[in-house]
Amino acid sequence: MTGSARTDGGDGDAAVRDELDREVRRVTERLRALALARLPEPAPPWPSRAAAAHAAAQALADAAARLEGEPLRPVPELAPSAAADLVAVCGADLVAALGSAPGRSADALVALDALRRARRAL
Repeated sequence: MTGSARTDGGDGDAAVRDELDREVRRVTERLRALALARLPEPAPPWPSRAAAAHAAAQALADAAARLEGEPLRPVPELAPSAAADLVAVCGADLVAALGSAPGRSADALVALDALRRARRAL
């Protein structure tokens, strides 16, 4: 964990929210820029780019649920063409949840790491 991503509330939470928002935008832009025919292609360790996006969306959704005290639920399996939207929605939910749970950014940091791994695989 870096100094700018502390989990003590205040500026640390804002830094995590900003970084998370930036990374969600990067991933969604990259997914939207891909030709639809490339989404089913392998993206190790995932079987496809769409699966990498789905895994990132699941990590985002899981972190949001933990922050909100909700049970974990599976993110729906949608068509590969919806991969960017799935990441965008789950990312926005996590950013909002983090804003209402000061000092609890550790789950968001785990999701941010998953999002970065997926981006590198895309």
